[in-house]
Amino acid sequence: MLTKEQLDEFFSRLGGEEGCDFKENAEGKVAWKCKGGKDKSKATDILKKMGISEKVMVEFLSLCESYGGYCDCEILFNAEEHF
Repeated sequence: MLTKEQLDEFFSRLGGEEGCDFKENAEGKVAWKCKGGKDKSKATDILKKMGISEKVMVEFLSLCESYGGYCDCEILFNAEEHF
């Protein structure tokens, strides 16, 4: 499994520019990038860049799904609090 430091880095990066890129738009509403469905491509890319093994990555993303994290943004909205 991921260490506390790795989890902190992962969630920070997933919410940042290389991930969902959460930002407030001109109307003052928060906007982000996510393909929805079961697309976790941004999460997968970040974990690979962090050097996380394929086995650990698959287990971690499966665990995220069990907490309702089916896509990149849902990992942050639903699963992050469980880690």
